[in-house]
Amino acid sequence: MKNKNRFFGVLLILGICFRVAACTQEEKQEEEKSGDSYTIYFLEDNTFHTREYLSDTEDSSELALELLSQMGLVNMSEIQNDNVFVNTLNVSNGVAYVYFNSAYSKMDNVYEVLFRASVVKTLSQLREVNYVYFYTNNKPLAYENGQVVGLMAESDFIADSDSELQNLAWSTVTLYFASAEGTGLVRKNIDVAYAKTVSLEKVIVEQLIQGPDDEDSLAVIPSQVKVLGTTVRNGICYVNLDSSFAEEKLGIPFELTIYSVVNSLCELNYINKVQFQINGESHTEVNGISFDQYFERNLDLVEEGI
Repeated sequence: MKNKNRFFGVLLILGICFRVAACTQEEKQEEEKSGDSYTIYFLEDNTFHTREYLSDTEDSSELALELLSQMGLVNMSEIQNDNVFVNTLNVSNGVAYVYFNSAYSKMDNVYEVLFRASVVKTLSQLREVNYVYFYTNNKPLAYENGQVVGLMAESDFIADSDSELQNLAWSTVTLYFASAEGTGLVRKNIDVAYAKTVSLEKVIVEQLIQGPDDEDSLAVIPSQVKVLGTTVRNGICYVNLDSSFAEEKLGIPFELTIYSVVNSLCELNYINKVQFQINGESHTEVNGISFDQYFERNLDLVEEGI
């Protein structure tokens, strides 16, 4: 009987040891997994994907470089190639300054906007990063017209949820707003994200209605105006607006309103002319201008590029 009790005692001790060893192993695994969690945004086939990444790196510049390394943007070899890589990076005064190699300028325009969104959303997770600023070939990143892209925040690439990024299209568009004096048009490049089910032409008109985001230019379309639809046929974009377009006034020449829309839409390489409609009707006249005609680009009204 004593031997039997001794046998069960040994089993009990062994069981405790096994449990302690198992707990120690689990704790060790948990320790290995410790660190702050970050979401890595990356692109495959022009589509956003995400995965989680843990890091206990505290230095903000080192952590930013570590996250970009997880995106495959840090070249660990001495070999130079045509891929886009980060040459240097530093975080200072709330801004992550990211210097890319010259290959950046060879990216397709649509892909480039997606790429920017993925980097900005990844780096904006750092507590010390409020904005991200891109350099390429040691020069500030700029649009084709020379306008510097400047500081970018996560809110510039916002979506209701990360999963919705996969259902968004991204594009850089050129919009024409009224100058601060209301005497001409000024050109601005902006990045827009929109549902893939919505046409880019409608997005452009709605961005004009939303108005500029600075004090250097004025809105060209009253905020009450609704876009009822846009259609493109044979290079002509038909813009159907509600009656408020004819009724509301902004205090600028109506000609500027007309050509802000026309010039903005004609920046798309598949649009040459624009016809306006009010509630589906083009046989109408607004402020002395007949809508029963096609409008072509008019750059004589453009005072400057911003």
